[in-house]
Parts: sequence; structure tokens; C-alpha cells
Amino acid sequence: FGATGWNEVWVQFNPIKVDFDGDDESLTGFSVGYSHAFGLSQNTPILLEPGIGMQYATYSKHDIDLTIWSIKMPVNVLYDFTLPNSSISIIPYLGLLLRFNIAGPMEYNGYDWDVFDDDDWNRFQIGWHIGVKARFAEKFMVGLSYGNDFSELAEKTKIQTTSITLGYTF
Repeated sequence: FGATGWNEVWVQFNPIKVDFDGDDESLTGFSVGYSHAFGLSQNTPILLEPGIGMQYATYSKHDIDLTIWSIKMPVNVLYDFTLPNSSISIIPYLGLLLRFNIAGPMEYNGYDWDVFDDDDWNRFQIGWHIGVKARFAEKFMVGLSYGNDFSELAEKTKIQTTSITLGYTF
């Protein structure tokens, strides 16, 4: 009855909403990464799933071109519910996301700079997310999640992220 765990490589499409002091803007993001889920108990299908990935997000509007490169480290608690008489698992989860923003090249009116060289932009962020995955034939994973940052990207600037995930487990 316990959970045995798995390794997963994944790709994500990340529609990102950034709230700049009440003004919402959208970034388009993509991520790739690896995670490892392992059982926490011999008696229940509860797993812990730490991971690491690379995220690319871009914004181009109003003469602004911004790209944000980040390393993200999700840590999830999962419940692996296998459907009776099938090879399909439904896996709801809740977790934390640690993000380290490596670079943020921006161009505006012919000027180029990295937004993270400015002390007003935070390189480190922490947030939460909730989601559900479906695992098929113990090999393929699809998922959907939503999350929000606890910390601000810059003053009065919060990030909300939806993630659509495709993965391969082994």
C-alpha cells in the first residue's frame, strides 16, 4: 500500500501573471527539469518530491523587452492514488517553490541592462503551489498547477504562475 517513488524529467509551459502594484502584465515561460519522488511511509501512498529546473520567461510590450532566467527548486508533498484495475494514478500535491533569478536582461528605448543588478529587484523568491498530476502506465506524467509567491520580485510586484507539465518517469 505504500508508495515506492520515481524519477521524472519534465517540461512545462508557464503562463505567468505579474502584478506591478495593481497593474497586471503577462510573461510567457518555459521550464525543463528533474525531480525525484520517494515514499515517506510503508503504510500510506504519501511521497516527498524535491526537484530542480531551469525557467525562461519573456515579456515584450510597450517598447520593453525583458527576459528572466531562473533556477527553480520545487519541493512537493504528493498523495499517489492509483485507480482500481488500471495503470493510472491521480496525484494531488502541495508544495513550496524556491526560485533564484540568475539574469534579467532588459531593453527599453535603446538602453540595455540586467534588472537584477538593481538592488530593487530580488534574486531569491519563495512561494507556494498546488496541483494535480496524472501518471499513465508508470511512465508518462501530465500535470496542472497554480502558485503564488510569498516574496516580491520587486517592490509591490508579485508573481502568479500556472504550470502545464509533461513528464517521463523512470
